[in-house]
Amino acid sequence: MNRKALAKGLAAASMAGVLAACGGGGGASGGEIQGSVRAPAGGSAAGSRVIACFVEGNQCNAQSPNTRATVVGANGAYNLSLAAGQYVVLAIKDVDGSGSLTAGDYGGIYTEGGKVVAVSPPKAGVNIQMEVLTEDSGLRAQGLEGIPSR
Repeated sequence: MNRKALAKGLAAASMAGVLAACGGGGGASGGEIQGSVRAPAGGSAAGSRVIACFVEGNQCNAQSPNTRATVVGANGAYNLSLAAGQYVVLAIKDVDGSGSLTAGDYGGIYTEGGKVVAVSPPKAGVNIQMEVLTEDSGLRAQGLEGIPSR
């Protein structure tokens, strides 16, 4: 995975972060995106947050009313009902419970062919492989509480 893209994606999930989105497809009526989240080897995806960040003007807008999030269960599966549009989809887990994303926490972003892409609902197979963050991102995981679930 491109670590710069991951860092930018995680920044997009913060309150006012921005990520230029590339790719993506049509979809005029909205629908669900579905997929799964996998933790790094030896870890668990349970409790991870999946965020579908609405793309406006080629940027991820975490403050958009169309941005949604959900928490995954033990099997890592998720689905989100979304309005029509394009979304950058990412997953995070505050492993140490510090309230901030720090080294040792998990993060990942949906890619195709190694590149971050925006997706449009309906779409299945939006699977995310998280990796261990090696640097503190400075993001407050609790700040993501303002993103509506489901």
